[in-house]
Amino acid sequence: MNKIISLLILLFLFPVLAYGGLPESLKNGKEIYRAYCSVCHGDKGDGQSFVRNVIKTPPLDFTKKELADQFTVERMRWAILLGKPDTAMPAWRFELTALQISDVITYIRKEIMGLKLTAPVSPEPAIYK
Repeated sequence: MNKIISLLILLFLFPVLAYGGLPESLKNGKEIYRAYCSVCHGDKGDGQSFVRNVIKTPPLDFTKKELADQFTVERMRWAILLGKPDTAMPAWRFELTALQISDVITYIRKEIMGLKLTAPVSPEPAIYK
C-alpha cells in the first residue's frame, strides 16, 4: 500500500519537479527561439530576417504591442504545434516537446513582447487545467 501511495505522489509531483522556474524557462526558451524561430522572426523578434523578402507572408513582428493582446498563450501554443496554413510557419509538434514549446512562449512573451511574467508558461494546455 505504501508503494502505491509513493508511486501516486511521484506521478503527481513529477510534472512539478520537471517544470523549472522563470530564469530556467527563459534560458531554455531563448535557445529554442534562436534554433527554431529567429531564422524567420529575426533575432529581436521583429520579423526582420533574411528570409522576410523571399516568403509569401512576412513573419510576425512580436515587438508590436497590439500583438500581445491578440496572441494568447494558447493561440501561440497551437500556432507552434500545428503551424499556420498559407504561411511559412511550420508545425513543430514532432520536433519540440510541450515543455520546450512553453519555454519558447515564455521567452517570446517576456523578453520580446515585454509582458510582465512572474512564472513560466505552463506546459499543460489550458484545456487540461
